[in-house]
Amino acid sequence: NVLGGHENFTYKYNYLTGSRSGIIVDGITELPNFATVLGVSSYEDNYTLESFFARANYDFDKKYILNASIRRDGNSRFAPAVRWANFWSVGGAYNIEREDFFDVKWIDLLKVRASYGVVGNDRLNDANGNSLYYPYQALYNLGRNNNAEPGFTQASIPNPNLTWETANNFDLGVDFSLFKGKLSGSIEYFNRETDGLIFNAPLPLSSGG
Repeated sequence: NVLGGHENFTYKYNYLTGSRSGIIVDGITELPNFATVLGVSSYEDNYTLESFFARANYDFDKKYILNASIRRDGNSRFAPAVRWANFWSVGGAYNIEREDFFDVKWIDLLKVRASYGVVGNDRLNDANGNSLYYPYQALYNLGRNNNAEPGFTQASIPNPNLTWETANNFDLGVDFSLFKGKLSGSIEYFNRETDGLIFNAPLPLSSGG
């Protein structure tokens, strides 16, 4: 069997807050009924993930099993030049007990299986554990005013080369069942190697881009 598909995920968060003091008419709590503006603030976060994927499985008499998958993901957290990446996996299994030459009555199941795959990660948080949605861009804190003079300060340094973190996973195992299911288990070896690890590294703004 073969499966193909498309997935789109969009996240949008709007934040708005305001406060005033000095009530004018008792009992009315709407903002125009207060004389002094104490402060207002707002921001918006956006995040989009676009994916195309396909998967194929082959099973011959429950004896030889093969599978493969591939997906292509585009992520708004990264700069357009490095936004897209491909991830894939292949795997197979061999049920030896289904072979005609295998005639061991007390073995119900003897399966050898192996798989290898590459998966991506885009999660990046700040020191407080909050998600970062624009790590490749230079960000600025507005409202750093000096009396009537407007001003702002730089909040982060851009990193246009930041891209997907990838994990390469290899799995090799043997599943068995003996004596009509009275004894069963698995022996497995698993190895993961991560490349391009994503983590937050605070830098002084004086270090530049």
